[in-house]
Amino acid sequence: MSKICSTLDIPGPMAKRSYEKHSKHIKDAAILEAKERMTAAVKEIREINNCEEDDLADISITIDGTWMKRGHSSLYGAVFSLSWQTGKVIDYEIKSKFCYKCNYLNKQDERPLQDYLCWKASHLCDITHA
Repeated sequence: MSKICSTLDIPGPMAKRSYEKHSKHIKDAAILEAKERMTAAVKEIREINNCEEDDLADISITIDGTWMKRGHSSLYGAVFSLSWQTGKVIDYEIKSKFCYKCNYLNKQDERPLQDYLCWKASHLCDITHA
């Protein structure tokens, strides 16, 4: 792959570590941009409905969700709240049926019970959907 890229005078393939680093930066930037746009959408809805900053706005929303795969086999999904007036996304939530940390520790047979109970008490589980 490196020889093909050098022949075509384009940058070579990226190392896994570099790819993961860039992917994390892109993910963080995308989340920040999404939050800014949702904040602006909420501000626009408040202006349309003449609501103060701390008042509850009586608005209509629609909720839509999707899973990563069709059927009942997907472990990850997302739910979006959209304003009926503007059609803009005002909030979202990522849903998960799986927690890697719980799965890893449940497979560990030889661990002190006290350590496990201490970890379990402080663990914030990634499972957000039953």
